[in-house]
Amino acid sequence: MERCKSLETVSPTLSAGQAGLPAGQAGKPQEGQRSRPRLFPNDPKQVICLILGFSALLYLGSVIPRRISISPTESVGHYIFLYKRHFNPNKLKKNSLVVVPFYTKLRPHCWPCLVIKYLKCDSGDRLEVKNGLDFFCNGVFLGRAKTHSKKGVPVKVFQYNGIIPQGKFFAFGGCVDSYDSRYVGFIDKKQIKAVALPII
Repeated sequence: MERCKSLETVSPTLSAGQAGLPAGQAGKPQEGQRSRPRLFPNDPKQVICLILGFSALLYLGSVIPRRISISPTESVGHYIFLYKRHFNPNKLKKNSLVVVPFYTKLRPHCWPCLVIKYLKCDSGDRLEVKNGLDFFCNGVFLGRAKTHSKKGVPVKVFQYNGIIPQGKFFAFGGCVDSYDSRYVGFIDKKQIKAVALPII
């Protein structure tokens, strides 16, 4: 049996004279004949740009998923954040958004779960709880705690009147149903995992 031939037939190479072409026109596309596109540019600068662009895409593809987070709730008024993991926790300013672990059975799979909250009252500030539910930082009203969750589950409200100890802070969310230091108390700054920079 004959061996199967390739789908493409190999043609012998002809010189310009053999092909019936004038000298100097060998290899040039004839009128009505399309030239084959080049896969790679001849310019070394373009090649370098392609390599750098491809390397940048690979880098972003590996880094972005670890540094960008999407919040499913409106607890702090933003939904998409860029994480900054290298920071000095003792130099964070008030109203910074930080990522901390919370432990609660009010939410599924939250023992612990990472949440984003405001650093609302810092070490050395005076925190007061009036009427058992109203929270103040240095005399400024922060918000009111609830006695029951949205599902009707009773929650214990954190009680404190005095100066916040060193290395601690009061974490606070922006909405009325936010689960924060109003219920769990002070957070240790060593527990901060990242600073969250809002994008949207």
